[in-house]
Amino acid sequence: MSTDIQREAIQTRSTILSDLVSGWIWPSLVSLMLVALTTVVLWYMDKWPNSDGIVFIYFVPTTFVALCYGNTAAMVATIMSCMFGAYFIQQPTFTFALTNSIDIWDLVFFGLLAMLASRVVAGFANDQSVARRRNPVRPRNAL
Repeated sequence: MSTDIQREAIQTRSTILSDLVSGWIWPSLVSLMLVALTTVVLWYMDKWPNSDGIVFIYFVPTTFVALCYGNTAAMVATIMSCMFGAYFIQQPTFTFALTNSIDIWDLVFFGLLAMLASRVVAGFANDQSVARRRNPVRPRNAL
């Protein structure tokens, strides 16, 4: 009797951990990797002349995350994009204290538009299929 209870407790614990990894940790890691990769690309593009509004290229990873993982993961990607853009891309670099008001407004408008776009893209992605990919159907074990 106690082995059945222990087995059920272990199975419940592994299910909770699996749901946490597939629902929050994995999409957040993918978001972080894509935003970091985009930041590296933008770091080199920022050296080009007339690179104003370059922060809007962060729409690419945000849209990809919204298509694959849904609205919540895209919101995480948007917040990370704003933070990475402010810290690494906008002048002065390596600080969150932006001195140019145009750069501040770029980030504000990017954040608002990215949140709206992620909501729309996640709706187009058919949230049922996204939910199925995030939480695959597990066969029930016979007791």
